[in-house]
Amino acid sequence: MPGRLHKGSLFLADYAEIVTGLCEVNPDAAERFCDAVERALALLERNPLLGSKAGFRHAPEVRKWVIQPFHKYVLFYLPTAEGVVLIRLLHGARDLPGLIPAA
Repeated sequence: MPGRLHKGSLFLADYAEIVTGLCEVNPDAAERFCDAVERALALLERNPLLGSKAGFRHAPEVRKWVIQPFHKYVLFYLPTAEGVVLIRLLHGARDLPGLIPAA
């Protein structure tokens, strides 16, 4: 089921907000974060079922992948027949169920 990545608008906004915040305090960390996210995206593009199901009752097919080595950040995505829909990129300490749209 490997295919293309579709970067949803919430994912793009999350990504930009995280990188902007990191740039303000540590530009090198922001660059490393971007590299880590891009590695995760390449991995999931080739292997969409690699992550585990996130366990959201309202979005049972949504999966999650922890960004390494930035283990506090979690990528939420939905595997489809065409590839992977990237839904959100969030800090794991947030109220996650309320931030994930129904799938």
